[in-house]
Amino acid sequence: MSGSFLIVLAAIALISIFAGLLLPSSRGPGPARKIRARVEMSNIATAISNYFATYGRLPISGPTNAASDFTFGTFETAASAIGITNASGRQANNSEVMAILLDLTHFEDGRPTPNADHSLNPQRTPFLEIMHVSNTNSPGLGLDGVYRDPWGNPYIITLDLNHDGKCNDAVYGLAVKGPTNVLVWSLGPDKKADSSKGAPEGVNKDNILVWK
Repeated sequence: MSGSFLIVLAAIALISIFAGLLLPSSRGPGPARKIRARVEMSNIATAISNYFATYGRLPISGPTNAASDFTFGTFETAASAIGITNASGRQANNSEVMAILLDLTHFEDGRPTPNADHSLNPQRTPFLEIMHVSNTNSPGLGLDGVYRDPWGNPYIITLDLNHDGKCNDAVYGLAVKGPTNVLVWSLGPDKKADSSKGAPEGVNKDNILVWK
C-alpha cells in the first residue's frame, strides 16, 4: 500500500471525524429543546395527576367542579400571539398551578401565592422539580412563578374541571380524551399560536403538544 494512498485514507478519516463532530451542532439546539419541552410537559402532567391522586382535586385555587374546563396561560403570556380567552372570562397564567404543585406560599418576587399557609398542599409535598431563574423571560420557573419552556414561553395547561374525561383547550377547541385530566403544550420556537387554525396548520406547526 503506497504512502500517498495511506495519506488519502487518513485525510478521509479526519474529515469523517470532523463531520461527526459538526453534525450534532448543525442539528443544533432545536431538537434538544423540543425533547426538553416534551419531558417538562410530561412531568407537569404527571405532577398534576399525582396531586389529584393525593388530594382528590385538581391544583387550582377555585372550585374544581365547573361547567367548563379551564386553560392556564391566556394571561400575561403572549396574548397578542395567542389571541384567545377562556369562555368563563377569567384568565390566568400557570403560576397558580405551579405554586400549588411546588407548595410555594410566596413567589420569588415576594407576592403571596394562592397556596397561603399551605392550604392547597397541606402535606407540603413538592410534586415537581423545576429550575428556578432570576427573571421573567428565561426557561424555568421565573420570579413571577410562571413556568416557561426552553424558548421562554409559558407552558399552556388545560384542566378537566367538568370531569367529563376529556380536556377542552381554549386555544385548539379540542376535546381530547385520554388517561389524564390535563393537557399541556408549548408555543414552540416561533412563540405563536393561532386559535383559528388546526394543530398542524400555519404558526401552529411548531407547537409542541403533549398529546401528540
